[in-house]
Amino acid sequence: MGPDSKVLCVALGDPSVGEYSDIAQVTPHVVQEIEHFFRVYKEREPDKVVTVTGWRHAAEAERLVSECLERAAARDLGTTDTDTDQDTDHEEEE
Repeated sequence: MGPDSKVLCVALGDPSVGEYSDIAQVTPHVVQEIEHFFRVYKEREPDKVVTVTGWRHAAEAERLVSECLERAAARDLGTTDTDTDQDTDHEEEE
């Protein structure tokens, strides 16, 4: 399997994080905990390697989600364009 991106989301109604609108608002400790999770969560699976390449801002996450929704809609219609099936920035490799 190839690289893929992850999107960090917060619950709007959660008083501890509901006001967050960008990764810059997440405390460095929480960011480090999330990175640690992604580094170790597949350790028990042979031949799987996870590489965290960094964080991007909310606008990039919104762009990625929009592209994914467009690809899913195209697949549902049977009109998938393989050129749009490639992400440029990835946070995980398997």
